[in-house]
Amino acid sequence: AAVAWRHRQAPYLCLIGADHGGLHLACRLNRCLRVPLVYYSLELLIRRDFRRPKVENLFKYNELTPSRQAAFVIIQDPERAEVLARENGIPLSRFVFVPNAPRGPSRLRPSRFWHDRLGLDPAARVVLHAGGLDAWTGIEEIADSVSSWPPGWVLVIHSRYDLRDGSGGALKRLRASTASGRVFLSLKDVPVSEVPVEAVAA
Repeated sequence: AAVAWRHRQAPYLCLIGADHGGLHLACRLNRCLRVPLVYYSLELLIRRDFRRPKVENLFKYNELTPSRQAAFVIIQDPERAEVLARENGIPLSRFVFVPNAPRGPSRLRPSRFWHDRLGLDPAARVVLHAGGLDAWTGIEEIADSVSSWPPGWVLVIHSRYDLRDGSGGALKRLRASTASGRVFLSLKDVPVSEVPVEAVAA
């Protein structure tokens, strides 16, 4: 009711739904607003990768039809667009590319942030996984693959949440992978004040 009232006061030009949850909500709101629907896709839901079909099929259901009805789809790059277009049956002409990154110039100088924070070998080349630890992210497979990486390359796994007290199964298995000496866990959140200025501006 509040959205409809605001729409009458100052009509919305469109509704933007971010990921499957936001798209589902935007689609429901649009039943009364009837404005163009835009899908902002930040995470790809690919059926062949589903680990929990009962849960993820619901997510896919919430995404599938509304994404086809969207006036256009915002996505990070052409490669992801091709995957989503094929997965959901959306014409490629309806995609708009917006990189999912902070504004400003890219940072070209090598960073020693993780070396200093985790006490890594100064010569180590760091691959950073920053995000969730759920099975669908493939992080356990990535950690298992580190033994086949070129010498000198290490994996740093950092989550957006403070996981020092975590006891989930995924975290236990990832802890076991650190025995190789090439996988490192960053379990404490990093305050913005500690992030190098050039990284914030990148």
